[in-house]
Amino acid sequence: MQITKHSKATIKTTSKSQQQPVICNTLRRQKLQSDLQLALRELDVLRGALAEQRERSRVLASEYADLEDRYHRNKSKAQQLLQQERYKLDIISRTGGILPRATLIKAIS
Repeated sequence: MQITKHSKATIKTTSKSQQQPVICNTLRRQKLQSDLQLALRELDVLRGALAEQRERSRVLASEYADLEDRYHRNKSKAQQLLQQERYKLDIISRTGGILPRATLIKAIS
């Protein structure tokens, strides 16, 4: 800083070396603000993507539960049908030769 005197008044002026840090700080602040705004926009995008993924996860979980339920129902039906067929075969094998096979199957069904 230079001090100059003009007829009883003191005038303070700033040197170029003092102005440069002020300019650098201003540029740095602007850069940081720009980076912050960019980061906030990216954060909004990521939050939106996260919300979409959560919704998709809920939908997939619901679909999975439906498929699992249907699988168990079908498995139960298949086991019942298998048990009925085993029962029919057991009856046919016990009565082997007494009645014609077609008559037995018709009677069992």
